[in-house]
Amino acid sequence: MADAPLNDADDDEDSVPFGRTIRGLRRAKSMTGQQLAVRVGLSQAQISRIETGAVVPAADEVRAIAEALDLSDGETERLLERARATASWAHEMQVHSGELSAEQDLMANLERNTRISRAFTPGTLFGLLQTAEYARAVFTGLQRAGFRVGDERMPVARAVAARIRRQEALGDHGKKFVFVMPESVLQVRVCAPVHMLSQLEHLRVLARESNVTIGIIPEEVQIAVVPVDTFNLLDDKIVLIDHLTTFVTSRSQVHLATYSRVFKALEAQAVTEIDEILEKHKARYIAML
Repeated sequence: MADAPLNDADDDEDSVPFGRTIRGLRRAKSMTGQQLAVRVGLSQAQISRIETGAVVPAADEVRAIAEALDLSDGETERLLERARATASWAHEMQVHSGELSAEQDLMANLERNTRISRAFTPGTLFGLLQTAEYARAVFTGLQRAGFRVGDERMPVARAVAARIRRQEALGDHGKKFVFVMPESVLQVRVCAPVHMLSQLEHLRVLARESNVTIGIIPEEVQIAVVPVDTFNLLDDKIVLIDHLTTFVTSRSQVHLATYSRVFKALEAQAVTEIDEILEKHKARYIAML
């Protein structure tokens, strides 16, 4: 039979998720998931997981599906290529969601094996820079908003403890840390003024460490790029992208190159002599006492 598009008309082939392609082909044959499962030798649940994208089928399973759907050799080969590409993407990029305290431990494991860390944060201070009170306010706010900080008793305390444990990496002078943020991060009153003052002093102390660089983009500077998420480049081998409800780890060369370019553009706008900026915000918080 002549080769035909592997997915719905008017859809670009590569833009359609692999599982949806399988589902579209099955429906085009007026076949139920159960019928396809029987022909392929899989369970209906396995077919469902393939079609929803929960799993990527192995090459022999793809061939069996193609045969059951009466696809041509050319269509089968294209389907195999799509499966390989999808599996590669899944290997390079992972989405992590769950309890925030557990996420802190996962991040710590990644950071522990990193020599050079380059992080940008647009809204609040990066976790490695936070005092315990600042971190407690962050996690308490998330818990009140309905996020899962942890299932155990005293989940906020455990999340704060996990975040503080992450900061032990800063004491390893075989590692280098570069943090960049807009000045507006310091204007966000995350906790009580007295604790914000402690946080500003903590930044001053950390900035004096030989392996730590803190760059602040002054408020009068028009920012070159406006990322909406916190991200952290680890040895240019992996990038952590921190969303509100999840964080993503990617080893994709495309993602690494993109985030590296963005970081360099932002770093170029930042100043590392930050005492004057810290003093300005210290005066603001003193006035609030």
